[in-house]
Amino acid sequence: MCEGGRNRLARRFGALGTRVAVLVLARLALASGAAVPAHDLLLAADSAWHPIEEGVISLRAVVRERDGTAAASGLDVYVKGSDKVLCVFREGRQQGRRILVVGSRVWLIVPGSKRPVAVSANQRLLGAASVADVARLRLADEFQGSPRSGPELVGSTPCWVLDLTAKSPRASYASGTLWIGQEDRLPRRLRLALRSGKEAKEILFKVFRRDGGRAVLAEMEIRHLLAHERGEVTVLEFLGNRHVPLDAAIFAPDGARSFSGVP
Repeated sequence: MCEGGRNRLARRFGALGTRVAVLVLARLALASGAAVPAHDLLLAADSAWHPIEEGVISLRAVVRERDGTAAASGLDVYVKGSDKVLCVFREGRQQGRRILVVGSRVWLIVPGSKRPVAVSANQRLLGAASVADVARLRLADEFQGSPRSGPELVGSTPCWVLDLTAKSPRASYASGTLWIGQEDRLPRRLRLALRSGKEAKEILFKVFRRDGGRAVLAEMEIRHLLAHERGEVTVLEFLGNRHVPLDAAIFAPDGARSFSGVP
């Protein structure tokens, strides 16, 4: 629904009436139109979340701790497909550190250390954010989607809702729920759960911008939901994407250590 239509509804029915009217109209539109395959919706979400397959993503991350303190960091993320990622911290408390991901193997490279340290595949990047949140997780590759019968609102945006089930028993998350805009097919909200059934993480896709004629993610908020981590929030600002070819050598521990960036 266009903004003018929402404003007219608000004047006539008030805020609550507007939400109800928007949902009713969204359900009518869904019933009258052809259903969109769940896999196509997952691909659309991936396209906005991970708009480049090879190149550099520049990020600013703000971690808000449970005690109210906050810390900011800047980093560049070099990606080659979904299975090769090199994260280089440019500023903040982790400046100079690097995290290298190749397939299921992950290394932490600390300035001054003699050799990389192998770490868990679920290694956190910053606060509540993991490498998967920035560059690796592909919803269409990882999950099967099952659409719910009707739309739901995220804020004032009518969304299709997909219940997600992991394709592989080795997946980091066993299930989840995705809300994706009915009109623009942009992801709005994602909740992910562990194999135990406990909800682990909620991601809110807050801001999008235009890049090369399409909408791409500009800001997301990640919240931990597990009891011992609840209250921790990480905001990621995607400052820019550069489509550039990358030498495969930088995705090996020695190459990652000596890599000085792309021109």
